[in-house]
Parts: sequence; structure tokens; C-alpha cells
Amino acid sequence: MRSGFLFAIITMLAVSCPADTLVVDQSGNGDFPKIQDAVYASDLNLIAHWPLDGDATDVSGNGFDGTVYGNPIWVTEGMDGVSILLDGLDDYVDIPGYTGISGGGSRTCSAWIKPTAAESGLIVSWGSSATGQKWTFRTESDGALGVGVWDGYIKTTTQFVNDGNWHHVAAVLADDSSSNVDEIQLYVDGVLEMSPFISNSQAVDTSDSEDVVIGARIDTDGVTYTGHFEGRLRDVRIYDAALNAEEIVEIMGPVPDVWVDDDYTPEGSNDGHTWGYDAFDTIQAGIDSARYGVTVYVAAGTYVENITLKNGVSLIGAGDNTIISGSENGYILLQREGSIVSSFECGPSTLLEGFTITNASVYGQDTFGGMYNYRSNPTVRNCTFTNNTSSYGGGMYNYFSSPEVSHCTFSDNEATYGGGMYNDYSSPEVSHCKFNGNTAVYDGGGMSNHMTNPTVTNCTFSGNTALRGGGMCNREGGSIIVTYCTFDGNQAYSAGGGVYSDSGDLTVLNCKFVGNVAEGGGGIIIFPYNNYGEPTVGRGGALYSGYNGFSEMINCTLTGNRAFEAGGGLYFQNNEQAFTLTNCILWGNIATLSKSENEIGWERRNLLTIRHSDIAGCGGSGVGWDTSMGVDGGGNIDADPLFEGAIGALQLDGLDDHVDIPGYTGISGGGSRTCSAWIKPTAAESGLIVSWGSSATGQK
Repeated sequence: MRSGFLFAIITMLAVSCPADTLVVDQSGNGDFPKIQDAVYASDLNLIAHWPLDGDATDVSGNGFDGTVYGNPIWVTEGMDGVSILLDGLDDYVDIPGYTGISGGGSRTCSAWIKPTAAESGLIVSWGSSATGQKWTFRTESDGALGVGVWDGYIKTTTQFVNDGNWHHVAAVLADDSSSNVDEIQLYVDGVLEMSPFISNSQAVDTSDSEDVVIGARIDTDGVTYTGHFEGRLRDVRIYDAALNAEEIVEIMGPVPDVWVDDDYTPEGSNDGHTWGYDAFDTIQAGIDSARYGVTVYVAAGTYVENITLKNGVSLIGAGDNTIISGSENGYILLQREGSIVSSFECGPSTLLEGFTITNASVYGQDTFGGMYNYRSNPTVRNCTFTNNTSSYGGGMYNYFSSPEVSHCTFSDNEATYGGGMYNDYSSPEVSHCKFNGNTAVYDGGGMSNHMTNPTVTNCTFSGNTALRGGGMCNREGGSIIVTYCTFDGNQAYSAGGGVYSDSGDLTVLNCKFVGNVAEGGGGIIIFPYNNYGEPTVGRGGALYSGYNGFSEMINCTLTGNRAFEAGGGLYFQNNEQAFTLTNCILWGNIATLSKSENEIGWERRNLLTIRHSDIAGCGGSGVGWDTSMGVDGGGNIDADPLFEGAIGALQLDGLDDHVDIPGYTGISGGGSRTCSAWIKPTAAESGLIVSWGSSATGQK
């Protein structure tokens, strides 16, 4: 029936008041807009609505006006507007003659609340004190939001409302002819609780024997009131329908923007809601003032502070010149293990955009750098993380989190693990990002993944360094998907110049690996071992795969990569999982000590199947196939791919590599000459770039 007359009602209203029109009256309500005539689809099932903005009048049109008991205070406070303040002792509002939704009928209860006590408190209640026959919408003593039905209850476990801020809360039950407490949905600030605690499976059969009460409940004697709410309430509503997530956000009402400017000089009310007049001067003050759905705009400037994001709040900076710094004049700020930006249990509607995050400089065990996400899934875009230092994730550390990170730059960050980003038991989506010049002592100069399932798309990893996995390191399982990425000029002092993966499934699609280097020794003499206790130094210039490695590489190009020992292009160490190489080019890669493994080094070549690929030295499919490459899957060639442009560079091993120009003897005598080249030496010894002439005085 709800959808049956929806069109007719909206059609009649459209003549004088569009369906999304909000009529606002600010008189007598401080700075908070009072919503008088919001017409939403959800209002068609609105049974009672108490704004509590000075009295207990029901504005739904159904006449369920309340009676106020005790001595509550009507509070007016800037943007918070007018609300009722209950003392938690004997204040409450009784709704005479209205007994709520009975039986297992569909219902939605919602309110704006600001609790001020740790004890549990009733928001709205009705029904009798018998098994399954009470409906108590309440806060719990641990700060959770819950609903009890007498001998059964449900409450939130990841969202809490006892932090001193305003929260919009809602409880929803859909009548399916067998309504149960475990079917109740709980929303905090428009976000559905996904992991509620349920005491037991109790049927809902609400009695219509007692009045609806706001701020308390009628006790078992049917006379006295108990469970009083302490704090502020407003905009309490009851619907005879189960509102969906979109409608819950809709009834939260309009959200005012918040402004932050570090150059702000107090002239107005300083509540941050009028740009250029009363902006906050710190980012955290702006965040703290915002509720779910609010956008906090931050002007260009340098803000020396640690900040914690709030669920559902968007934080938008003015771009590269909006800087959040962890230190000033050498003074280090410490918070949340040293991270500059932190988010805890935030959803994807939490946004960080348009900032430079820099100067997190914290050493020691379990410290995190530019941004720390804990069981959090925020959206991060158009940000730069640079010059941050920590033990895990110099730029960003994700723990049991799935952030969406796009169009960001991670540059010149340092960490023990994960110079640019460290992902731990997480599933981030990273796209259109740059990882440049980051350093890790051990794993993943650009990105390190541990027991993680990331998706990395359209990213570049350039000039990053680490012991293992100069560009990316994947350890101890997980499923990693890398597509349309470029790994260029990364270096590993042990193995995997571009990518190191020792277990799990790594799928690489449409990627380029150019000029990556894996070298043992050098400045760091460390000899790591794989699962079988065998050294892995200097293997896999572009990519190294250890025990139980990845399953496929498709449409990829690997050229100009170098490994000190074996597998200039790819190296697979003791791999026990079949792998397929399809439609790939491996050309011009070098293994300094084992030139027979310039392109591919593999200890179990019978597990490698190569199809439709161009690999230097493979001999092509058929009788000429070099079985040391792996299994010929057909369609392979061994022909110069004739790369257009400088996709790679000539790499010489310093032992016997050189290029001879037959018949050309150079400029003779004292003739004018200029010699030039692009060079990138990798050894301390001297080396010839170009030469000619005879070995006699003045003649070379």
C-alpha cells in the first residue's frame, strides 16, 4: 500500500511545494535551521514526529502531542539548535493515548541524541514488561546503540554514541510475519551496523498496553518510570514502515558545511560555518564540530597538528598548498603511534581529499607514518604523502582496512616495512597513484602487503628501494591483483627489483617492468633465505616469486631489467603452483652471473607454461623451443620487438659486455669532437663510456 499511493500524493504536492523542498525558519533557534515542512517519500509513513524544539508538539499532523514531566531544560546552542536536555533522574515526555506500533509490525524509530552519561538510557519506548512485548530503543552502558524487547536485545559493536557529539540514530524492523530481534537494523549517523551483538533469538510481539515514552520507560509495576536518558534529544520520529538506508540519510536533514582557515582572526562567533567570517583555525576543531554528511573545507596553509577523521565527514583541502605537518621547527607531534592522520572504523563516506601529509617522523616499534587506518574504509584521493618516516607504512598504514585510494602520490617516505604504504590483513583499492623514491629497510619500498588482498590499478612505481621488492613486496599469502601499472627503475638489494612475492596469488595484467634491478651485496650485505633455507640474493630483476607464487601474467612487457645472479626478467624460486605467461614480451633483460637465465630463471620449469609471447633466446614455438624457458604453450616467437622510443636502456655487467662499432674509428688527430650519453653507473669502479684510438701516448 505504501507504494500504491506514492505517485498520487507527490503529484498533488508538486504544484506548490517540490518533493525535495525544505522550508526553513531560523527565528528563535540560534543558528540552526528548523525544518518545518520537509516532504520526503518516507513522510508518507510518518506516524509521529516530535522536534522537541521548545515543546513536545507532534508535527506529523496526527495529534500525538506529548506531556513533559520533571524539569528538563530547553537548550539553544549555536549550530546545535534547540533541543531538550534531560537530567537522567526524573525528566521524560509521555505521549498520552498513543501506544506505538504493535505486534511484529514494521517500524522505524529515529532521533538525534547527545548523551552525557555513561549509563544506559531510553530514547523512546512502549509496550508491556513481558517476553517479547516491550520495545525499548536505547543507549547502552558501553556507549552502544540498542533495542530491547524484554528477554532479548540487539546492540551495535562497531559504532558508539558516547563520545560527547551529536549522533543520528535509527532502529528499523520489517514485518515478515515472524519478526525477531535479530532482524532489527541499527543505524548510527546513517551507517548500518554490520556486526551487531544479539543476546538471543527472541520474537517481537510488541504490546499496545502502555503509552509511548520519550527519555524513559514505564517500569514493571505499570506506574513508575525508569531508565531515564541523560543528555540532549531532538527530532524524535516513529514510522509504520521499515525505512531503507537512503531514507534514513534523507530524514537526517540538511547538513551545513564547515570551514577551516589557519589565517583566521576571530571576529565572529567562531563556529566555523561562515566562510571568511568565523572559520575554525584548526582542522580538528572543524572535524569535531561536523556530523555525518558534513563537508569540512580547509583553506590553503600549513596546519601543524595530528587529526582523527570522523565517520561520514568529508575533509577537503585546497590542493598541494594545504599541508598537514607532523612537525614544526624540529618539534615532533605524537598521536596514534605518531600518524598525522588517523581513522578508526570509518566507512567509505569518510573522505580525505586535497592535502599534503608530511613530516611524520617517528622511530621505534609499531609506529605508523602519514596516515593510519584501523578497521576503516575511508576514501582518500588527490593527496600527497611525502617525507614521512615510521616503522610500518611511511606514507600510509592499513590494518584490517579497505580504503579506496586514488590519484595520490607517495614520495620520499621511509619505513622498516612499506616505505610508501603497508597493508596488513587489508583489502585496499589503489588506483592512479604514484609511488616514487620511497625506501624500506626490509620489504616493499613502494608498497608492502602482508596477508592482504589489494587491487592496484593504473599506478606507477618508480625509483623505490628495499631489501626485497623495490617496488612492491607480498608476504605470507593473500590475493594481489596488479593491472595497468608501470614498475620503472626500482631496486632491491636482495630479490625482486620490481616486485617480490613469496606466497599467495599474484595476478599481473597489462603491466610494464622497465629498468628494475635486483642486486645482492652492495651497500647492505644481507643474505635473506626463502622457505627452503636457500639464499635468494640478486634474483628477479623485474619480479621474484617464491614458494607458492602467483598464477598468471598477461599482456606484460619486461625489458631492461637486471638481476645480479639469475632471472633478469623473472625468477621463480621453488614454486609449487602452476603459472601461465601469456602474450608477454621479455627482451633485453640481464642476469649478470647466469646469462642463460637473462630473461627467466626457474627451478621447476615444468610448471611454467608460456603462450603467445616474445622471449629473447626462447627459439620460438616448435622444434627450436628452448625447454629451459618452461613449457611451450604455442604461438611463441623469438624476434626483436623493435621497441619504439626509450622504453629501456642498455645495461652492461662490468665483466665482458660491450658494443663494437665495426669500421668506424672515431675522430682522429686533434679534431674537434663532442661525446655525450645518458649514464647510470651501478659500481664504484671506473668504467668506459666510449673509446677509440691506439694504446700509445696521446693516441687513445
